[in-house]
Parts: sequence; structure tokens; C-alpha cells
Amino acid sequence: MIWGRGWHLHRDYTPFPCAATDAIRNDSLGVWAIFFHRFPGSGRDFPVAPGETVVVAMDAVDHSVVHPAFPDLRSADFELLGPGDVDNPDVPNAVEIGLRPWFRSHGLDMTWGDELFLALPSDIESLHRAHEPITGEDWVRVPTESVLDVVTLAPHNIAAVDQLATPCAVSVNRRFDRLEGGFISTWNDTTIALHRRILRTETGGRDILQDLNISFLDLVIGKRSPGRIEY
Repeated sequence: MIWGRGWHLHRDYTPFPCAATDAIRNDSLGVWAIFFHRFPGSGRDFPVAPGETVVVAMDAVDHSVVHPAFPDLRSADFELLGPGDVDNPDVPNAVEIGLRPWFRSHGLDMTWGDELFLALPSDIESLHRAHEPITGEDWVRVPTESVLDVVTLAPHNIAAVDQLATPCAVSVNRRFDRLEGGFISTWNDTTIALHRRILRTETGGRDILQDLNISFLDLVIGKRSPGRIEY
């Protein structure tokens, strides 16, 4: 499988109004992105059983040495890697296959305002390309038939901090996510995270997660809990 960070929250402002990016944001044929990772191996080397949780760490180290509230991620299932970054040799590295590295050269941020997706393996070089209108860079479209799941963390219809611009109407076509999350940015709070809601718990304790393709209903803000499902 591959996963990526799609179109970042775009706001209506000059000289790049929402109309300039609508063809990419609102494309029913797929999800556009420039940053991708894939899980290592052939697809069978790291099997995930139904109901099982895996942890993808930016750094698979013990973060509690910095603050006791931070998690110990030395036993994470996968680790993101960037140039000059820490590398836990006991944790398999996710493979970066995007058109260019994430600009911070440190794995891949998954932050408020992003559109994140999971997809079947794809040959990135064979995907349809187009110039993204703001930066002029090439982006590729992961086709609809390959997309497994999309969540949108955009603060839907919430004005920018400076109150000069509001978000565009959609971050991704409604066939992938019928309503963005509407989550207010909390950049400085490292104790919370977004969770998919638990729909029900089956006999034996397996949690079934809610997936209505509506981030506004599927996701909830809760305390950070790597490796566990709590909501």
C-alpha cells in the first residue's frame, strides 16, 4: 500500500483564488498529491490482521526522555526517515516514493488542514500528471479505483488566523470525503490527536471503526494514544 499527503488546505486569496485550484481539489477521477510513502517489502512481509493496529512513527525513539507525557515509540511498526534524521535499526523504514521529498526533510508531516489518503500500490511514474497552479510543480493523480480511504483535516469554513481569507469550498471531491473535519488548528498541543470513532465493539473486544467517508463525523479529537484505539 501507499499513503500520501494530498492537497493542503487552500484559501481564497489573490493572486490564487479558489477557482485556480478547483480542477485539482475537486477532481472526481482521483486524489492529487506530490508526497508519497509506501510500506516496505513485497506486500506480504508485514501482514496486518483484521482489527490490528500499526504505528508509523516519525522517529521510533523514546520521546518520554524529553517529557513524560510523550510516548516511547521504540517498538513502532514503521518509521519515517529523512536526511540526517535519527534511524532506529530495529524498526523498518517506510519508503519515500514521492515526486520530491517533504520540504522539512523529516518523514512526512500529517497536520491540521491536510488531506491524507491510503491507496493500493501504484506505479507513480505511470500516473497522470499536471502542473499545480500555485507552485508550478508536477503533481500526480492517484486514480479513484486505487484509493482506499481519505480523511480531510481541514478546518472547514473557518477563517484564517489573520481573518483575511476563508477556506475553499472543498479540499477533495465529495466522492472521497463528503464533509471535511472542521477541526480548529491546535499546532502547539502535542498531547492530542485525531481518532476515528469506534462504531461498535464486537464479541472478543475487536473495535469496528466508523468509516462513512465523512471526516466531520468519522473523526474526533482525543488524547494522543499511539498503538491504541480509544474513541
